[in-house]
Amino acid sequence: MSTHSIKPTKIKILLVEDETSIAQMLRFALPKERMIFFAVEDVAMAQAHLTRDIPDIVLLDWMLPDQSGISLIQWMKQDPLLKNTPIILLTARAAEADKVKGLKSGADDYLTKPFSPIELAARIDAILRRGTWAEPNEIIHYQQMTLDLKQHALHVQGVPLVLTALELKMLTFFLRHPHQIYTRDQLLSHLWGRLAALSDRTVDVAIRRLRDKLRPHGYNRMIETIRGTGYRLAHTKT
Repeated sequence: MSTHSIKPTKIKILLVEDETSIAQMLRFALPKERMIFFAVEDVAMAQAHLTRDIPDIVLLDWMLPDQSGISLIQWMKQDPLLKNTPIILLTARAAEADKVKGLKSGADDYLTKPFSPIELAARIDAILRRGTWAEPNEIIHYQQMTLDLKQHALHVQGVPLVLTALELKMLTFFLRHPHQIYTRDQLLSHLWGRLAALSDRTVDVAIRRLRDKLRPHGYNRMIETIRGTGYRLAHTKT
């Protein structure tokens, strides 16, 4: 019998908000059985926290004591480890122009104050259920592999190779994040969605099946196993 089991992993939330009443309200109102809640009061404190621990989602006020929330979004988007972290702006700025600016800056959602904690929890669930996958219209080259994302087509040495949607999604993720090590939990979050009730074993099985399809072409080791940590795209074909 497998020793791997479904983990009831809690959602890690970082709130960046200088109004202590809102922090206290959310700490009390959000479901503790599903969420771990951290709160900081300004951008500098948020940056310090994010360098130590990457949350599943950031709840961000626009107006903060040291810098604007928009500046934190821009900082996160420049970091390869943080750029896909979902962000919900929580702000009193209700004008349409502000909402457009906030969303265009990279926020995933925009909620005006005052807001209902129940609605916020629902929006958190909706965002995390999507995962952080996006399909751009681009062509990725890796050695003698060509991956056309618009056509959902993979060619190895000019020969088409048929992959399932999940295998294509996983291969694309690694190709777009070369040499970065990802834990199994991070891969579950990025590829299946943070709320998927799956085990670490799911990642291992998916990677093994992808390797099996790549083996006839000599690319079965292009996704390296990092012992005790997770997986990464190999620097060279092995």
